[in-house]
Amino acid sequence: METIIRKAESEDIAYLLAHLPCITEELLKRPNYSEMKPPMQMFAIEATPFSMNEISVNSLSLIAEVDNYIAGIITCRGGRYDEIKHVSSLEVYVGKKWRNNGIGSDLLKNAINWAKENNQIKRLHVEFPSDNNQLVNFYKKLDFQIEATLRKSILINDMLKDNLIMSLLV
Repeated sequence: METIIRKAESEDIAYLLAHLPCITEELLKRPNYSEMKPPMQMFAIEATPFSMNEISVNSLSLIAEVDNYIAGIITCRGGRYDEIKHVSSLEVYVGKKWRNNGIGSDLLKNAINWAKENNQIKRLHVEFPSDNNQLVNFYKKLDFQIEATLRKSILINDMLKDNLIMSLLV
């Protein structure tokens, strides 16, 4: 299984939108794309990764491709305001079929290298439910550190849960 890591491109939109329902349900715990109202659908399309590579030097989206399938994606969203342009928030997704094969690590390593080469980015951070020990270990493996617990900050299945913030200074 050969994995190709590349920048997300506009041609990826059809695949991403076709898989947006499972990604949003599984990873983001957000409403199914097909159930979103038209303005939210437009926001989802505009927020897709390929557009970020074209509009901002402090943002990046990478695709992990295996046998012509998008197996995973990482988005690095740089701050929009001058005071936080040096910060990039991460979201990583790897499809169930391709997990535990190093794809997530490859995506994150590429994002870290990009951040180190980017003169604007000084900090990468990620936020996720604190009970996800697998993610804690995943980020620790690449030198991310736990910074904070945001108590009862996310609603999942009608339950308030804590979120964890982890970061890496580059």
